[in-house]
Amino acid sequence: MLNFFKSVMEFGHKNEKGIVGVIQDVTKWHETEKELKANLRLKDSMLEISQIVLGLNDIHNLFEIVIDKALETISSANIGCVLLMHQDGFLRVLAARGYEEKRSTRLRVEIRRNICMVTCPWTF
Repeated sequence: MLNFFKSVMEFGHKNEKGIVGVIQDVTKWHETEKELKANLRLKDSMLEISQIVLGLNDIHNLFEIVIDKALETISSANIGCVLLMHQDGFLRVLAARGYEEKRSTRLRVEIRRNICMVTCPWTF
């Protein structure tokens, strides 16, 4: 992205006029600004979650709030879930957005020595 600045200048005693201009590349500045805004959104979400946690009595409500805040913060995300490892060795969905609720609650992910086995109630 480029910014262009120009000005009409008078030179000498004969009222001669000319245009002086400056072109400045502000691409890096815009990228940095975008990154800072994303970091600020993340910080604000984390602060908000911390404040909410202080008043929560139900851990499942926390997971619902976390997934909502994560999707608000990550601009490119529109679906997501929070998984928890159960005693049976499977990861199970505790909170999800963007998925069909009945199906997402039946999703199980088994972890065995760096290999994930997904038991899915629907086909892709």
